[in-house]
Amino acid sequence: MPKLYSLLSNLSPNLIRIHIERYMITEELANLINVQKNLKEIGFHKHPSLRHPPLSLTNNIIGTSLINQSSSIETLIIKGIYFQSKNLSYFENLKELNIRICGGMRYTREELLPLALVSLNHLQTFFWYSTHYIYLDLFPNFFRNNGKNLRFITIKGFMISDPENAGILINSIANHCINLRSFSGPILRENILELTKMIENCKELQSLTLHPSRKKCYGPQKKECFDELMNVLINQQKNIRLSELTIVYSWKFSFLQFERLMKKFEEMQKKNFKFSFDPNILKDQNFKYIANKFIDLGVLKEIIDFEFGQ
Repeated sequence: MPKLYSLLSNLSPNLIRIHIERYMITEELANLINVQKNLKEIGFHKHPSLRHPPLSLTNNIIGTSLINQSSSIETLIIKGIYFQSKNLSYFENLKELNIRICGGMRYTREELLPLALVSLNHLQTFFWYSTHYIYLDLFPNFFRNNGKNLRFITIKGFMISDPENAGILINSIANHCINLRSFSGPILRENILELTKMIENCKELQSLTLHPSRKKCYGPQKKECFDELMNVLINQQKNIRLSELTIVYSWKFSFLQFERLMKKFEEMQKKNFKFSFDPNILKDQNFKYIANKFIDLGVLKEIIDFEFGQ
């Protein structure tokens, strides 16, 4: 790889995107980053057969190169490599932040506390995925500081340390991310007021993906009832822009609520609405009849199977 990095440094000083899958601290990689004149996107991805050093911005040549390029970088992707959240502040013009915590790498809550103090005024896309714990209480302050331009928010964790804080998370997004177009994350069945506030405040909201907020978010799960949360949509007095709803794997809902929601969408003159849920629900002929009826009417586009790991 060092030879390839050296060759690219000489031949390609105008790269817009660089993605590194065999990250190691080398002069050749540092130079490849440093010579770029218009670098907009950089990604560091864990290689399954390698142990990677932390991605530090201090006391190493890679960090120095990243700091030199930080004002031009608009997309930062870090997958499976340790990175101190306090260093995000260097990327003042960042528009997309994509963090995937996977493999043997994980963070304690204390290591992520600086996330609440980071200021990224241009941020539009926030993606946070962990195969270990996520800590919901860390996100509200982050969204308070960085929410004004956020359009897309995804928060997925295989385990949630504090599932009871889902309402605080959604309330923070409703208050500070009014330009939101897409949200994917956890919710409690009792977070009716918080979801109502999100839909009313975030008038550009087009896509919702909701999964139950619980300690363990994978494997066989007890079904939870989505009926009360579905009422938030059914009881809307104004047309909303929502065009896609995904309720992940362990929700259930009643036939009557499903029918009421479809009639509400018809009243709103929704066309080709994308609705994703457990397809086993359609084994009930009543559900299947209503789904087919509203597909034929053009209200529903299709019913899509959705798995949490997607």
